Amino acid sequence: MNKTEKDLLIKIARNSEPQTAFDLLKKGKACDSEYAEIVQNQIDLGVKKMHLPEPWNGHLGKAKIMIISSNPSIGVDEDFPTAGWSDDEIADFFDNRFKNNSNGVSMYWKSIAKYAGWICPEVAGLDAVEILDKVVVSTEVVHCKSRSEIGVNACVEKEVHFLNEIVKKFSGEIVLIVGKVAQNFYENGMFSIPDRFKVAVIPHPNAHGVTDEERRNGMMEQLG
Repeated sequence: MNKTEKDLLIKIARNSEPQTAFDLLKKGKACDSEYAEIVQNQIDLGVKKMHLPEPWNGHLGKAKIMIISSNPSIGVDEDFPTAGWSDDEIADFFDNRFKNNSNGVSMYWKSIAKYAGWICPEVAGLDAVEILDKVVVSTEVVHCKSRSEIGVNACVEKEVHFLNEIVKKFSGEIVLIVGKVAQNFYENGMFSIPDRFKVAVIPHPNAHGVTDEERRNGMMEQLG
């Protein structure tokens, strides 16, 4: 990760607005921030220290495929950066998120690795972690964590400029927009993808009634 990438990552992770909202709500004080609903969800789940916004996962300057979804989900007990972490610790966590994930790879990420294998035949034979670490970087329209996309609509307008900055620094060729919420934001013009990228809008891996053959054919047709 170069300095420019690290500076952007830390700027997003240390965005003070959600932290201020979290601290007020945690103390039972009134808060009219756009971030109130999303951080209240963390509090309701029992989070003691706010999980920092998640800028991206993976190697932004090296990945071939960018995944864009709505916002990161949250596990209350996961070892995740909070305000007390150093900048170097935060940067290392997200840059090496896939290979350093002590909880293993979720079914969601196994699916994303499979899709990446369809696009990049050179990673055939690698396991999911190796594929993700080698060719995938993931980011979100909204970077703050919550369950079931709670609070995303309220703060999306505060967040999309971060996504635009991330996309500008992506040096790969392919962008996959995953899930209905991210798709709606994209199709409604909340964010745009420069023409230099190939873009595919794909169902969330948890979407029912879509076969792998349909996923693959639909994705590859869009990518040309």
